[in-house]
Amino acid sequence: AISHRLLESWYGAIKAHRVGVEERSKIVVVHGDSDDTVPLEDSQELCAAIGARLMVVPRGDHSLNEYLLNRNKFQELVDSFIDA
Repeated sequence: AISHRLLESWYGAIKAHRVGVEERSKIVVVHGDSDDTVPLEDSQELCAAIGARLMVVPRGDHSLNEYLLNRNKFQELVDSFIDA
C-alpha cells in the first residue's frame, strides 16, 4: 500500500498549487504494469485519492523505456488522454 506520508506529500503539493477538482481531473498518472520499483497499486491509490486518471502501460517498466521509444504508441497515449 502507498505510504501515508507519500500520499500526504502528493496531495499537499496539489493543494499548495491550488489545484481544484476540475483541474485534478486533468491530471494523468502513467504507470507501467511491469514496474518493479513502484507497485502499480501505489498509483491506483494515489489517483483514487486525488481524483486523477491512471493510464497503465502494458509491459512498461519503471522508466517506460520501451514504450517511450515507440513514438507512435506514446502519441496514441497522449491523444487518448486529450480526447477523453
